[in-house]
Amino acid sequence: MKGSGADALLVPEGLDDALGKAIAALSGSEGAVRIVTHYDADGLSAGGVMCRALLRIGRPFHVRVTRKPEPAFFESLADEDYRLNIFLDCGSGQLELVERLRGNAIVLDHHKPGAPPKRAIEVNPHRYGIDGATELSASTLAYLFARKLDRCNVNLFPYALAGALGDRQDLGGLRGLNKGLLAEAEKAGVVEQKRALKLAEGKVRASISDSINPYFKGLGGREDAVKSLLSSIGISADADLSALTPDERRALTSILTLRLLEHGAPPESVAELNPMRYWSTELEIFVDRLSGMINACGRMGDEATGLAVCLGDASAVEAAKKHREAYLAMVREGLAMLEGDGAKQMAGLQYFWWDNPAITGSICGLGVQFVLDKSKPVFGLTEEGDKVSISARGTRALVAAGLDLSAACREAAGAVGGRGGGHDVASGATVPKGKAEEFLAIADAIVSKHLGRISKGP
Repeated sequence: MKGSGADALLVPEGLDDALGKAIAALSGSEGAVRIVTHYDADGLSAGGVMCRALLRIGRPFHVRVTRKPEPAFFESLADEDYRLNIFLDCGSGQLELVERLRGNAIVLDHHKPGAPPKRAIEVNPHRYGIDGATELSASTLAYLFARKLDRCNVNLFPYALAGALGDRQDLGGLRGLNKGLLAEAEKAGVVEQKRALKLAEGKVRASISDSINPYFKGLGGREDAVKSLLSSIGISADADLSALTPDERRALTSILTLRLLEHGAPPESVAELNPMRYWSTELEIFVDRLSGMINACGRMGDEATGLAVCLGDASAVEAAKKHREAYLAMVREGLAMLEGDGAKQMAGLQYFWWDNPAITGSICGLGVQFVLDKSKPVFGLTEEGDKVSISARGTRALVAAGLDLSAACREAAGAVGGRGGGHDVASGATVPKGKAEEFLAIADAIVSKHLGRISKGP
């Protein structure tokens, strides 16, 4: 796969050409740009990167954030008159709707695309042999755009990386273009790699009991159980994590690693305990913490604060931290529910119902890694008015065995009058209320076929 220009070892030629066309469309347009992006960490980070790139060239813009890029959302855009629309972390699965809007459109998306666009300029890594689920997120794609627009935008990489981490593209280590961009940012002094325990600073007992990534079965939300575990290795539960000696840190890492292995966590999830972390030299924060704050803002319905953090507004950080604490508590509640009640089992998948669609995906993703049966993907369902929202999550091992949740959600939702799609390892759908059971039966048959299992089918 050939590269071009200064990016010969980094950006494939076709992708670089597509980015060039997108930049030409921006340069050739006038007036305010409408930016449409998704509400999660990847979408908000992509939005922040794009906004800052436009600010630096003096281009006005307006931002719309969506939780679901569905027909009703696009209808709300139809009466607004912009000469240029930029879609981030959405659009590839909705090109027909995008192209009905007034003005020209640029789509920077990393979800599996459908038919090529007729009028819009689509930049999607999948079209150039790059896996958008693991090698390039919407935020790192937006960063590629900003970086090609002006190399001074290299200092925006921590925000782009925050989005990639939010989409779990660091599981098993960064790869592909993400890895290449990291190396470039390291060389520029923008980020540094440091191996460090992925636990919150503070009292050790709270750091462990409050953790969701990794989540420790039997210890999550149970400080007494944590105290007993720490006592067994001679560490005071009241000790501060930052004050532990090197020997104590090694002992703590060993016993927590053993705990994860005993409960069947996959290797890439076990590695989450003591990973290579990315330190932003300018922001003086680990990028996974930045990602967590941005993600929590979106999940808690305060997308504006998440964007403000990405725009460098220091006053927004404290509000984002509070959102993160509230979000973590809600996810812990969901994981505790799964730990206690489990998920309902089908031949090829497992599922549960939850009452908050904003965090169902997080519970699914962490649940399949640290709590539930690892041999099946997890589907989380939430009723929303006359519809049911569905999140689906798998593991890298299941994808390697043939799982494609994007196809499963798209086909099963389409069969019952809904819409679905996403990535092979993480996807979602929306179906009419009353059709959830039928959707599950069809999805179970599809997933079972992917994984070579027998399903009763719909």
